[in-house]
Amino acid sequence: MLKEAQDNILTLLSESKGNILDNVELIKTLEESKKNSTIIKKKLEETTAIEETINVSRNSYIPVAIRGTVLYFVISDLALIDPMYQFSLSYFKKLFAIAIETSTISNDQDQRIVNICDSITKLMFTDICRGLFESHKKIYSFLMCTAIRREKNIITFAEWNYFVRGTTKTATAPNPDPSFLSLAGWDFLSYA
Repeated sequence: MLKEAQDNILTLLSESKGNILDNVELIKTLEESKKNSTIIKKKLEETTAIEETINVSRNSYIPVAIRGTVLYFVISDLALIDPMYQFSLSYFKKLFAIAIETSTISNDQDQRIVNICDSITKLMFTDICRGLFESHKKIYSFLMCTAIRREKNIITFAEWNYFVRGTTKTATAPNPDPSFLSLAGWDFLSYA
């Protein structure tokens, strides 16, 4: 609207002959343009305020998105355990939406976020476990638990790396009972 009004004003100014104050159409167009710009400015301020409110609300739900991401990658990594375990993103999104819809509603937004995260975790665990072999259910549970804890920094990267890879250092103290504990085990325990 502003661009149209500006173009119209420029056209009238370029076609104007003589004193521009005598051009009634130009003056009316300028007045209309001023009114329109005031209305547009008000609407733009309202839109900016609404956008800020939406951004604050959207940003408060980032923990839900993070939990979903963590669980999705745990589920997608199940294919490394057995190639049969391949779950599509559309299936995950369907479960994710169901978990949000069925989560306990709360007026407190922080509690609502906790409820959604709990609902997502529980639904993903129970639904995915239905398709797993019994021997892999504990592994899946462990992977979910450690992934959530690593994301929250309850398990640090160094601790996880140590758990997964072990140590390359040797113990400085001698193994107290080599018949009970291997040398590698003693090294591992010495640096835990």
